[in-house]
Amino acid sequence: MPRARQTPECRSAMAAGATNARRRASGRWRRRIPGGALLAAVLLMAATEAHAQNGKRSTFVLQSMQPHSTHSALRNELARTPVQPVPKSFAPQATPKDRCLGAATAGSAGGSEPSVEACTALIEAGKRYSAPPALVYSRRGEAYRLRGEAETAIADFDRAIRLEPRRADLYVARGLAYRDLAEYDGALRNFGLALKLDPRHVAALHHRAAVYRSKGQLANAVADVSQAIKINPRDLNAYLERAVLYREMQDDVKAIADFAQAIRLDSHSIEAHHGRALIHIALRDHDRAIQDLDRAINIRPDHAPSFNVRGLAYAAKGETRRALQDFDYAIAMDETFAEAYRNRGALHHGNGSHRRAVEDYSRAIELAPNDAYSIYSRGLALQAAGDEEAADADIARANALEPGIAPRLRSGTGRRAQADSGAP
Repeated sequence: MPRARQTPECRSAMAAGATNARRRASGRWRRRIPGGALLAAVLLMAATEAHAQNGKRSTFVLQSMQPHSTHSALRNELARTPVQPVPKSFAPQATPKDRCLGAATAGSAGGSEPSVEACTALIEAGKRYSAPPALVYSRRGEAYRLRGEAETAIADFDRAIRLEPRRADLYVARGLAYRDLAEYDGALRNFGLALKLDPRHVAALHHRAAVYRSKGQLANAVADVSQAIKINPRDLNAYLERAVLYREMQDDVKAIADFAQAIRLDSHSIEAHHGRALIHIALRDHDRAIQDLDRAINIRPDHAPSFNVRGLAYAAKGETRRALQDFDYAIAMDETFAEAYRNRGALHHGNGSHRRAVEDYSRAIELAPNDAYSIYSRGLALQAAGDEEAADADIARANALEPGIAPRLRSGTGRRAQADSGAP
């Protein structure tokens, strides 16, 4: 039987029908439904299902909703409906790679604090997480070091260095582990290797300077910090660090110059104002000391060490009322501030209030049991109060802790040590 011929109109209708069928199959047909009507239909089905399952009336009342009023009605309904928290099982979980490497990159051993367990899982997984092995070992080493397991950390840093022997930061990390063990020669060797690979590695210079300081090699420490300043002349911490070193070398002129440069870099540096004030007190330039401490206190009104040291400056000027007020402020801000109790005790002692002095010295000794200055000073206060037996016991104990303490206090070196103890 011959097939009927199709007119153009017929062919067009058939094509349109096929297109609509494909849209239904692919889900594109939904785009032709108004958004409000579709959302209302979905919510109506959800409400009906909940009603059937729970046997309760649905909280959604959608029967009266029309497509054009759906959005405002839905907003009002959702505002009354509590938001349910996402179950933990559906929350994204961090992988061992995330927990081990954190913010670290292939060029740095730093980043957020790593996890020993996560790094171990990453190592055991091999290539599964495509993490650089040297980085993983260095991060686990850092995690061990932060946990106080420096020897185990060194073993991991050894592995990392065998894999990537040209990375300076790995030697710095291993040097820090040796420093934690007080194996200063090992620390210096590693910082030296890092600087051989990268002579401009500022962190290695700072860390090596700190080790030199621990060994009492202050000139070497100054040389390293000076090199760090050459690399970065705007390194505030380097000037502060070198100023402290100069102060320990009793080169007050250079120390003041470095504190002044630190203040030029950051006029709000508490450490710089406070540190310079300590030197002014040692030089008996109390007015300048008070000026620096006023600035420090203006910057940070709750800085107890600045109140304590300003109290010393006022006491040296004979302004005992202001001195006592500053020591009171320092103690009110920090009730565990042993030096402030000791200094207030000295002020009471000087004013003839020996029992008050003994009370303050006793509190200082409770907080710092081996502070020879507080023990010796309490002995003198007890002696003035007429308690000879207790006084002799304190003076003997102080001399056992620090032989020759009495001559140092009389010569003024003890007073300098007391002022320096107020450093931030």
